[in-house]
Amino acid sequence: MKPTCILFFILLASLGCKEKYVSPVVSPATGYLVVEGVVNAGGGETNIYLSRTSPLEMRLKNYETGATVSIMGEDNSSYSLNELDSGHYQIVHFSLKKNIRYKLAIKTILGVAYQSDYCSIQTTPVIDSVNWQVENNGIQNGGVQIYVNAHDNTNVTKYYQWDYTETYEYNSPWKVFFKFVQINQGPTPLFDVSWINYYTRQYDTSSYRCWPTVNSSSILIGTTDKLNENKIHLPLTYVAENSERLAILYSILVRQYSLSNGKYNYLDKMKKNTELTGSIMDPQPSELKGNIHNINNPSETVVGYIDFSEIQEIRTFIKNQNIPNWKYVSPCLRVDVPNRIDTITKAKITYWVTGIHIPGIQEPISYWFTYPDCADCKFHGTNVKPSFWPTP
Repeated sequence: MKPTCILFFILLASLGCKEKYVSPVVSPATGYLVVEGVVNAGGGETNIYLSRTSPLEMRLKNYETGATVSIMGEDNSSYSLNELDSGHYQIVHFSLKKNIRYKLAIKTILGVAYQSDYCSIQTTPVIDSVNWQVENNGIQNGGVQIYVNAHDNTNVTKYYQWDYTETYEYNSPWKVFFKFVQINQGPTPLFDVSWINYYTRQYDTSSYRCWPTVNSSSILIGTTDKLNENKIHLPLTYVAENSERLAILYSILVRQYSLSNGKYNYLDKMKKNTELTGSIMDPQPSELKGNIHNINNPSETVVGYIDFSEIQEIRTFIKNQNIPNWKYVSPCLRVDVPNRIDTITKAKITYWVTGIHIPGIQEPISYWFTYPDCADCKFHGTNVKPSFWPTP
């Protein structure tokens, strides 16, 4: 068994085996370098992610920080990427010449140098459309299946890859009108409840409306190599019935890449490997051979395959009212807590105030409490409205 299979033993060990798996493959103490990303040759931003494999028992992602990452052309041009956060390297607002080949160069903080093979730039056709339809899939009302459609009249692009970013509006099930206030200075703290906005008696708008964002994680590839027409229609993602993602307004930003034959075959093997059931009776994972190498030690295993491709994007919105019978019901409950110092102080440990029960105009006899992630939308996403979000 060659060491390039080490990543897939991690997957096999985590997919339901009842006995602990001990890999016969011994990886170096530093782990194998993992390089992820696509160089955007069309002038947008490029994001490259560097990490190291870790032992099976740890199952952690070790980011490769402090590296020098650059794009180098056969014409001696060079473009440097900046590290935004741990292992994430980026460059924006640059473009490459289509008649020049380029490579990715990496030097780690320890001085170890890696380079990809020189690659030609892949021209990517525009995305024709992203559409959706309700599909039952054996359930009552059905979820929403989202598709991507593309073609290339020039018949140059035969290998495609897609990824996507989902963003949706989320409203907290309960509005927050009150906050906890410590009312004593002694060793045993006591708490009471007060209005967040005393004069307006309004709820806390900063904790009510948020926008979660989720990036795709599966390998989405397709080819027209053996088709009569260079057209492709592929399912991207499925939103389950009555999911909160479509409770109000949902957006999906789809990115399309044109792949080289080598990158497509690499991703196709990886996709098949990651879809194994985990049984030791299954075929063993295919060896993945990328196009990135240690320039001083070519036999070292490096996980990853870099392509240089134009990237096409398209954004689609889906409104809740356009989907029949879509009824998201929050699982969040509220709890009545008597308006006494002892009960309020005890509730402080687990609950947040979200409402009030007022019998007439008298002093409230109880407050409504709920769990933090049911009261504050920021547990789910940012409360900063995205720039692309439409005005109601």
